Amino acid sequence: MRRALLLALLGTVTLSAAARAAFGPSYGGSATIAVPFVPQATGPGLGASTVERLVLGLVHATLLEIGPDGSLRPGLARSWASAAQGREWTLELDPAARFHDDAAVTAAPAVRSIRRFLAGGTPAARRLARALEADGVGADESGRLVLRFRDATGRPLLPLASFACAVTGARGAAAGPFIPTLAIPGSRLALTSFAGHWRGRAYLDGLTVLAVPDDARRHADLSAGRVDLALGEPGVQASATTLLLVLNSQQAPFDRVATREAVAAAIDRVALARDYIPGGVPTLSPLPPSLSGTSGAGGVPRGGRRLAGAITLAVATDVSPAISQRVVAHLDALGLHVTATPVDPSAARTAATEARLFLFAPEVADFGIATQEVAALAPPGPAVVIPLAAVPVSVGARPGVHGVRIDAAGRASLEDAWVER
Repeated sequence: MRRALLLALLGTVTLSAAARAAFGPSYGGSATIAVPFVPQATGPGLGASTVERLVLGLVHATLLEIGPDGSLRPGLARSWASAAQGREWTLELDPAARFHDDAAVTAAPAVRSIRRFLAGGTPAARRLARALEADGVGADESGRLVLRFRDATGRPLLPLASFACAVTGARGAAAGPFIPTLAIPGSRLALTSFAGHWRGRAYLDGLTVLAVPDDARRHADLSAGRVDLALGEPGVQASATTLLLVLNSQQAPFDRVATREAVAAAIDRVALARDYIPGGVPTLSPLPPSLSGTSGAGGVPRGGRRLAGAITLAVATDVSPAISQRVVAHLDALGLHVTATPVDPSAARTAATEARLFLFAPEVADFGIATQEVAALAPPGPAVVIPLAAVPVSVGARPGVHGVRIDAAGRASLEDAWVER
């Protein structure tokens, strides 16, 4: 099991808080994490925002996972092997894996979940659909999952790591480390540790995801100890998202290449990242540094041209007001009259406005899939998708809370979090 059991043998030993922290993780207790908003649903999905990726990782499990080095790691599938010169792949499911309703994770729900994923049409799903044979998902007589591909390609199983491909049971039960127990849409989500998790139960007994929309209020609540964790506060962090400005080349004034190029040249990325994005780095790549390999501002334009016109800017609600207000103010100062409209992070990717501002993290932490995902954000053309800055995903914790991680896809992982007791 992933989590140490030694502490169970030492339950009668009394230790100071400092000694307990030094000794290592302990089971029990609960924690509350403050986030900008609480998702309306907890079903499998793309995870367009940091909050959605957090919740998806708490509730769901995927067949495979992607490690920090980009390699595939076991998830609900404990092993996989290829045949037919790489055109057929067989995945053996972990026999210990169970859903929240205690039903076994078998090939039948895995097949249904992959078919649901393919029908959903996310970028990773489209890649998998193009590669598979017609009806290329099934099970063999031994109960193993089988995928048949048209041709042998490199790393064909990567899309299975998408949370849109999370495996759910016949009655919709998930298989992640926490079970949702109470949901107040837009306000609060309560979760309980899943004792039957195949990797061992989480350290925390329970977890509450609490909506605190105001940045300053989240900071104050964490500082005062009213919450245990806060998304977006300094602490554990990883450069896993990119702030993108996407211009609608189908609408005026951005139907002209010259106007789009003027916007791209006019925005001072260096000043924006330096002054308004803690830990931000100006960038010319739409992919986060973990995938693009870029980390500096070399060759980034520094602005200076005048613009003209009026636009509506759809701003994802998970973009910090300090960031979005500065982008709006900067565009206004350059001559554009901007009306900002807050929208759901998922809607920000497709809003039918002249421009969109949102934080991009890849559906799957893979360069090829992420590049296709960026290409799908808008019709092709010069200066349509304009990267502004690499923005870190961060989680702050009060003293006594440990074990928070952030993975390559920008997911804040709390299944190994624990509190001193």
